[in-house]
Amino acid sequence: MAGLNGRPMSDATLGLPRQLTRIYGLHDVGFRRLNTPVNDVFRVTSSTGEFALKLYHRNRTAEAVEWEADLVAYLHARGAPVVRPIRGRDGYLEHLVVEGRERLTVLFTWAPGAKPTPGLQTYRLLGEAAARIHHVADGLPPRHRGRSTTRLS
Repeated sequence: MAGLNGRPMSDATLGLPRQLTRIYGLHDVGFRRLNTPVNDVFRVTSSTGEFALKLYHRNRTAEAVEWEADLVAYLHARGAPVVRPIRGRDGYLEHLVVEGRERLTVLFTWAPGAKPTPGLQTYRLLGEAAARIHHVADGLPPRHRGRSTTRLS
């Protein structure tokens, strides 16, 4: 399996399962890197289910990542069609060491399914989902409607 920069997985990267057990209580952990353009995302399997592990780009701040996770939790709690962030030992935002570097991390529930086929029906469904997300987000108090360090949940 290729590492985060296309190199073979190192012992440090292979430490992800141990870190996920320590922080999230997951056991029998396996993972597979997904092809994503900005952040490093892994599909995580465990004895308790499947998850998406998002390792944020090094230029993202802890405040911005925490705000994003809080927003997703807010949306999910109010019925928006989004995945749910999973709390670790320190909340939604955790820090993992990957290939010798600390990375800001959030673990999300896995959204089952397959990549949709492009077409009018797919675009309608995506538009409907986006509308539901925006409708729920319209309920955010004005002070929460931008990047903020204020907790939403």
